[in-house]
Order: sequence, then structure tokens, then C-alpha cells
Amino acid sequence: YDGTNNGATTGATGILGNAWDFDGSNDYIGIAPQLTQDNQDFTISAWVYLDTITATRGIVSSYDNVSNGSSEQEDFQMWFRDGSPDAFYCNKRTDSTSEDEDYVKSTTAPSASTWYHIVCVYDDSLANDQATLPTDSWKMYINGVMEDNTPADGNDGGGSPADGSQTWIGSRYAPTAHMDGLIDEVLIYDRTLSS
Repeated sequence: YDGTNNGATTGATGILGNAWDFDGSNDYIGIAPQLTQDNQDFTISAWVYLDTITATRGIVSSYDNVSNGSSEQEDFQMWFRDGSPDAFYCNKRTDSTSEDEDYVKSTTAPSASTWYHIVCVYDDSLANDQATLPTDSWKMYINGVMEDNTPADGNDGGGSPADGSQTWIGSRYAPTAHMDGLIDEVLIYDRTLSS
């Protein structure tokens, strides 16, 4: 898919060739909406290099607006959360009529100035439209090692975008929580991948 660049720059050395460089303020890339579908397996993969770890940072997300009734179960987010502890997260909407979502998170505590390969895998045959996702239906790998396969229940707090017509690289939703660092090789597959 082609995307619309909103301030990100190229030229920084990435994993393969150049990476996109995001300033942490307002940069993002907008691409086609809903790259995943309800009742479908999918895998999200990205190489991420955080310049700072002092704020929440979006990596790639596709979220519709709960408040206008258009939320979709295919909504997802991959992001970094600063907190106790710092961690990478992947969220998956589990209900098309509420803010309910389940998440997996890394056990690796990310450091600044380090490349991480993050892969999140959703297995719809195991999920089977359950409000609480079962073990192995939503998994996270960091640098090729599975770090979480037991989704926890969460709530996005009504923070969905006013415009659900995009998928964002370099921000969470709306877009907010802009990336401060590099992102390379973002791939979204319509199937589950294994380690």
C-alpha cells in the first residue's frame, strides 16, 4: 500500500537500507484503513529503534472510533508504553460494540538506541470471537523469542480516533503518542507466522 507521509524523514540507517525517522512531536505515515479483517488471522511485524523511552510511543495502529459506533474487531495497536515496567504492547479489539480489548506485552524492558524486532500474531481459529482471548490466540515475539502468549483484558479508555479511515505508522491513534525514533520494515500479513 502507498502511504501519506506527514513529516517523517528518511536517510537514517535502518535494518534493510534506510528507515523512517520520527521526531516524537507530530510525524506519522497514514496508509489504507483496515488492513486486517474480522475473523481473519494476521501478523504485524516491525523493526523499532527508540530515541527516548520517556513517553508512550505508537508504532503501528489501526483503530476505528468507538464513540460513533464504528469500532471493529480487526482494530489493533503496536506501541511502546513507558511505565512500571517499560514494555512493548500489542492490543487487539475484542468487541465491535465496546472499548474492550486484550493485550500482550513484552517481558523485555526496552532501552533507547537499540533495535528491536516486534512481531504480534493473531490466530482467529483459536480466538473464535471470544470477548476474552484464550492462550496462544494473540502472541508477541521480541527478537524472535515469544514473550507473551496469554492475552490480558484491557480497555482503550475511549481513546479511539475521530477518523477511523487510516492505519498509522509512527503513532497510536488520532494520531497521538508520536514515535520518537526509527521504524523499519513494517509488514502486515493476512496469516499467522511462527517463530
